[in-house]
Amino acid sequence: MNFCPFTQRVRIVLKAKNAPHDIVNINLKNKPDWLSKVHPEGKVPALDTGDKVVVESLDIADFIDEKYPDPPLYPSDPELKSKDKEFIQKFGKVRGRYT
Repeated sequence: MNFCPFTQRVRIVLKAKNAPHDIVNINLKNKPDWLSKVHPEGKVPALDTGDKVVVESLDIADFIDEKYPDPPLYPSDPELKSKDKEFIQKFGKVRGRYT
């Protein structure tokens, strides 16, 4: 795919965190057989941590934020952080052909 908003979300977080990473681009119209071993539903993004595979973009962003805490993705105030996460959950879902 030329553009997948979910993978772009992860790429933005990786870039903001300056986290070392490798990207494997997947043609979702012609998926490789090994993708089903990484993600049972054959979806992207998928992050292989070595110990486990994290598959939802928001979960991947949270994983990266924990592993690379600087700069933080969310404010340090728990109430503001909760509101930010709620906003992302509510409005972060992309509608259309990618869902």
